[in-house]
Amino acid sequence: MDEQTALPIQTVTGLQTTAEGETLPVEMALPVEHKIDIYVDGELYRPVVCTPTMLPQLVLGRLITDGVIWGIEEVAQWAISPAGDRADVALSHKPRPERERRDAPAVTDGMIRTAQAKLAEGNPLYKATRGVHCCILIHGGELRYVTEDLSRHSALDKAVGSALLAGVELGECVLFSSGRVPTDMLQKSINAGIRALIAKAIPTYQSVELARKQGITLICDARGGKYAQFSPLT
Repeated sequence: MDEQTALPIQTVTGLQTTAEGETLPVEMALPVEHKIDIYVDGELYRPVVCTPTMLPQLVLGRLITDGVIWGIEEVAQWAISPAGDRADVALSHKPRPERERRDAPAVTDGMIRTAQAKLAEGNPLYKATRGVHCCILIHGGELRYVTEDLSRHSALDKAVGSALLAGVELGECVLFSSGRVPTDMLQKSINAGIRALIAKAIPTYQSVELARKQGITLICDARGGKYAQFSPLT
């Protein structure tokens, strides 16, 4: 269940009313919900509702974006049940070193427009259902990981987990998200060590304040070839 070999969708029938008031039968592809319980050191940490793909990336990404771990070296072992409904993670409990505060990586106009174009063309699950969020993780100026899920939080977790398992330094990455940026979304990125966040949608006032306080590059409303930078302002 951890390999995205097929889109997690089911087709259902319904009745669609047109703008002219005519009622017609319709078939729609809908995303499938999946629930996985994450256990840390034998205790239930949290259940997560997601799509049933990239589950290792989701689990490890969720632990880092929640601030439970800072890196893969803090994980002694992990396993996903055959049904994909349970993840067991054992932590190493080694002393955690101080995290070096990095400057935000440079974000270029070309980088933003490339990510905008990738999001605008639509990714497989979004094309099929129009009902999921997407995250793009950019590293070295290249679009390295493109992930989709029911929530913007889980899409972020999968992108972060992908980098974590590949040994990519998250502090060197730029994140592009399809969703809004309230403080919880921004804090998840900060917990992962990501210091540059671009979003198609808007931030909240509080997330702009947090980005400025933490020295995070925050660029939002990135759609239709335009974007607005809220932090820094120089």
